[in-house]
Amino acid sequence: MVAGWFTRRQYESGVTLVELLVVILVIGILIAVAVPSYKSIRTRAIDNSAKAIIRTAVPAANAYGLDNIGTATDADSNAATTGFQGMTTAFLVKINKGIPSTLTVYATKTTTTAYCLTTTQSSRAWSALGPGVSSFKNNATCT
Repeated sequence: MVAGWFTRRQYESGVTLVELLVVILVIGILIAVAVPSYKSIRTRAIDNSAKAIIRTAVPAANAYGLDNIGTATDADSNAATTGFQGMTTAFLVKINKGIPSTLTVYATKTTTTAYCLTTTQSSRAWSALGPGVSSFKNNATCT
C-alpha cells in the first residue's frame, strides 16, 4: 500500500499547481535580488567610465599648462594667456587624440593655476578640479 503512494498512476502525469507556484515563487525571488544588483553595477560602471575620461585628459591638461607660457607661439597662440587660461577641449585633443568629445573644459573655473574638467555619461555628470586631480565631484561645475 505505501509503495503506491510514491508512484504515479498511469493517468496522472505532469506537474501539480503547487509545484508550478513554487517554481514561479523561486524565480520571482531570484529576479527581486538580481535587478537591484544589476542597476547598481550599471551605475558604478557609468561613473567609472566618466572618471576614466577625466583621468585620460589630466596629463594633456597639465602639458597644455606647461606649454602655455604667454607668447604668440605657445600652446594657444595667444600672448595674453598663460598657464591653463584659454584651455579648450580642442586643444586637449590636439595633445591626446584619445580624449572623447564628451569631455569639456569648464571655462569659468579655468584660471592661470587651475582648471575644471567635466564629462557626462548617461545623464550623470562628473567633474574634477586640477592640477593634481585627487577627487571627483558628482556634478558638472567642480563645486
